[in-house]
Amino acid sequence: NVPYFHCFLLIAAAASLSTDPGDSSLSQRACLPRAEVISRRCRCSIAVTISAAHSSAVMIFESAIGFFDKHDEFDRSTEILKRRFERDPTRLEDRVTYADRLQKAGRFEEAEKLLLDVTHDQKAAWMALTDLYAIAGDFRKALHALDTAIAASPIPREDWLFTRADFLLILGEID
Repeated sequence: NVPYFHCFLLIAAAASLSTDPGDSSLSQRACLPRAEVISRRCRCSIAVTISAAHSSAVMIFESAIGFFDKHDEFDRSTEILKRRFERDPTRLEDRVTYADRLQKAGRFEEAEKLLLDVTHDQKAAWMALTDLYAIAGDFRKALHALDTAIAASPIPREDWLFTRADFLLILGEID
């Protein structure tokens, strides 16, 4: 095993390699395979380091998350999702992705709070709450969240109305 500090230096070197220094995406694509090899040897938090170096690179985030999920290191991939969300808490997509991961990890209350915290400013969070509640089997709360999303939408989507009917059927409120 290579000491953590040496891993960090290897990661930094891998991240800086590129045939075109102005093309950061090429650098990022070259970085990930080297980082995966280093990660296997070092057993250090390679993805978190890479994510910090290339925080806006969705490809790096997704690849790092996939890498750790594939190796059954869900805590590490969850930490990456958390850091990604914390960089810009106003990005609903990152918030929803992190909340989904929390729910899958059995941390439902945290996921619910994460979404409820932004429903006042970001009405689309109600649809994410609808999914969260439905997956958890709480169709009463899912219906309430969906009704709130429909009421906040200038033009309710047809598929939302069908989903509403499904919830009402499940709840036995319509035949």
